[in-house]
Amino acid sequence: MSRRKQRCLRRTRSNTFNRASVQRQAQKAEAPADTK
Repeated sequence: MSRRKQRCLRRTRSNTFNRASVQRQAQKAEAPADTK
C-alpha cells in the first residue's frame, strides 16, 4: 500500500509540475505574439 501511495503521489506531482511548465511555455509563446 505504501509503495502504491508513493507512486500515485509522484505521478500527481509530476503531472501538476508538467502542467505548470506547459502553461508557462504557452504564456511565453503568447507574449511575443501579443507584442508583435
